[in-house]
Amino acid sequence: MRHLHLPSIRKDTRQPLQPYLNTPVTDEEYGPQLAPDDAYLSYHDVRLTNEDVACIKSDWLTDNAIAFWEEYLEREKLASYPKANIVLLRPSMSFLLMKTDDPLSLKSALPDFRETTHIFLPINDCRSVDVAEGGSHWSLLLVSVTDGVAFHYDSLTPSNCPHGKQAAYRLSALLGKPLRFINLDDTPQQENGSDCGVYVCLLMQHLLISRLLRAAAKDKVSMSMRGKEVDASGGRKEMQEPFEVAESAEDWGGELCGGAMKNIRRVCRLWYAGGRWRLQILDFEAMASRHSAISGDEWKWVHLLASYFTSDYFDVGTSYTLEE
Repeated sequence: MRHLHLPSIRKDTRQPLQPYLNTPVTDEEYGPQLAPDDAYLSYHDVRLTNEDVACIKSDWLTDNAIAFWEEYLEREKLASYPKANIVLLRPSMSFLLMKTDDPLSLKSALPDFRETTHIFLPINDCRSVDVAEGGSHWSLLLVSVTDGVAFHYDSLTPSNCPHGKQAAYRLSALLGKPLRFINLDDTPQQENGSDCGVYVCLLMQHLLISRLLRAAAKDKVSMSMRGKEVDASGGRKEMQEPFEVAESAEDWGGELCGGAMKNIRRVCRLWYAGGRWRLQILDFEAMASRHSAISGDEWKWVHLLASYFTSDYFDVGTSYTLEE
């Protein structure tokens, strides 16, 4: 953890900013753009890379992209219902559960399901535990622990049925109760080969918010998707909203910093979520190892932007809530 030892610029000194700004560092002087595995931003427990963000915009979703959406639903939606006992299991844990011969051995690593009513599991068809980001298709398993039923939603039905059944079987052993597996044949079907993960995210949101959270405790909730339409393109845009606001902030910051925001973006991320502005300064050592040098002016611009919201100093690699 490092501190930026730069002069603090208070809110009341916003006007005379231009004297602090020098000519923006060019790509030739600074080095190449961030690599696909470089950090784009961190959202609570999820660290998104450039590759994750790119896939959300137009490609097959990575495990991490789906984990981000689950984290978002938990923090921004599910948190408003403190009495709800619903678990959104991350793709990595779902895959681990599917591939273990002894589900009970994972009990300490998984959430406590004793009071849980429903569990969402993203299902991947990867067969090898040795392949990172493997597989070619996503589907969604929604387990009603209360009713002992596992509902499977496959946008290329029945492609992932065997994998959904395997996950339900493993989870049944972990829960200590039988689960009846139902593949929903009325699941909306995708129109290309890359939208399966988006369908998983959008159906998860629909089932969580429009079905489970809005129902009274004793209501019988239909899990059918008959008549449900999925707008994958619109869904991708919805998942990008935190990034779009960040890019809008960069446009604004570019005006403030004389067009230098493309350089600032390499050392920090500014985005908006949950009604709050947030700033994260990327790891200095990791950046320094990738690029030959980081201009002191780069850090000055970061600090100028940060000071527009707050007068505090910032720790490298830590996320902050910024107050306007």
